[in-house]
Amino acid sequence: ALVISEKDNGIYDAMNKGIEKATGKYIGFINADDFYNEGALCHAIEIMKANEYDIIYGNMFMVDVETLEVKGVRRPKHWKLNIDMNLSHPATFVKSSVHKINLFDLNYKIAADYDLMLKLKKNKCTFHYIDKNISSMRNGGVSVRNIKLANKEAKIIRIKRSGILFSLVASMYLAMRRIIKA
Repeated sequence: ALVISEKDNGIYDAMNKGIEKATGKYIGFINADDFYNEGALCHAIEIMKANEYDIIYGNMFMVDVETLEVKGVRRPKHWKLNIDMNLSHPATFVKSSVHKINLFDLNYKIAADYDLMLKLKKNKCTFHYIDKNISSMRNGGVSVRNIKLANKEAKIIRIKRSGILFSLVASMYLAMRRIIKA
């Protein structure tokens, strides 16, 4: 493992530096409050060895910050990417050869991962879903604490990657979903 501690321009700048230094076949990111679930990496590695998928992703437990109790499971669907970022960063692995030529856009402070996933989808990269709980993440991360900026960036990204009409439809869908949950 290589640890670099230096000044950077935010989380995605630090991640880009990691991508540039990475030497493995796939790259995954795990943040301070995240962890891989037991056996998950072994299962993911088996799939990586047997296939040539560009992106491998799975489920993620959402854990309460206070009680450490599992509050939910995010089961992502790659077809929903045009609507919102539902792939969980700590449960996603991107082939190094793909990541090295597709770094995170530093113009986004919170949603650069969403921009990257939409870009990779639009570029016809292959996505493979593992129906396993790959990682766990505590609620209250950067995107949750800065929800207004996250939503603003996501809207800009949807317009950029999917067009204004689709972005309007996605915004209406997300608003309806919030109303129904309330």
